[in-house]
Amino acid sequence: MNYVPIILDLFRRKKGFTELLFAPNKPPMERLKDKLVPLADVPLTPADTRETLNSLRERSKTFRGPLEREGFFSFGLEEIGRIRVGYVTQRGSYMFSVVNVPFEIPEITAITDNDAESISGLINLVENAKGKVIYIVGENFMLHNTFAFSLLKRLSLLKQEFIYILERPITYLLNHNNSVVVQRELNIDVDTFHQGIEEALLLDPDIVYVSDIAFKDREMMTSVVKLMPFPFTLIVSQTLPDAKALSTSIDILLGDSADIYKSFVTKVIELTELENNRVRFSLTSI
Repeated sequence: MNYVPIILDLFRRKKGFTELLFAPNKPPMERLKDKLVPLADVPLTPADTRETLNSLRERSKTFRGPLEREGFFSFGLEEIGRIRVGYVTQRGSYMFSVVNVPFEIPEITAITDNDAESISGLINLVENAKGKVIYIVGENFMLHNTFAFSLLKRLSLLKQEFIYILERPITYLLNHNNSVVVQRELNIDVDTFHQGIEEALLLDPDIVYVSDIAFKDREMMTSVVKLMPFPFTLIVSQTLPDAKALSTSIDILLGDSADIYKSFVTKVIELTELENNRVRFSLTSI
């Protein structure tokens, strides 16, 4: 059975960030903050997940050909949002998540409990961190990614910046506003992460943002170390609980080069998810 009509109908009705999980031998599930809610009584078969995944894939203009063992793709649907799909295989069957991200990037004042002075301080931090790295860490991807784009939106409105974004796949589409924004998708617009960073060096932006899906292994981090110091502020958002976990991750990935890399990390923005669907941020160091 193809569940795409059910997926899209749910996304139209909910009109907000929504995440669904599809795995064989379980009903389709909606993932909420602290629980999973079944969307049907009947467990999915391997044929159901494959048919639904293929149907979703057909809507993406950038991916063609057979499904691989794992991957990501995304596409936009008018009046719904941007649909992100990530999939893996388990024992020959596909399991995947489908996330609906609204087109409109929320204002940072609408999603944080921090006061205006704290937000202003955050803007100044980014403005004065050329040649440095700022991390945004949170316990799930959409938490830190949405916060990052809300911050970039604020910057693009208040300042006149050249902002370069490298993701896989693209989440939000950031308008230029008073700035100039270039968004590049890994494996679509550029072949490798290193190529994307070299392109950023060629273009000489003020700010470069990279999400953890594009920035996740030793090779990528090593390529950044080789290019340090760079003339822009590098913002990286990652799925980690706090700065301590980030420091440990850098130690494991970079080994002897970890201290060199850490010397360029000026601040870590730690995000705490609150009960009212808002976040609180705090600044710390590693």
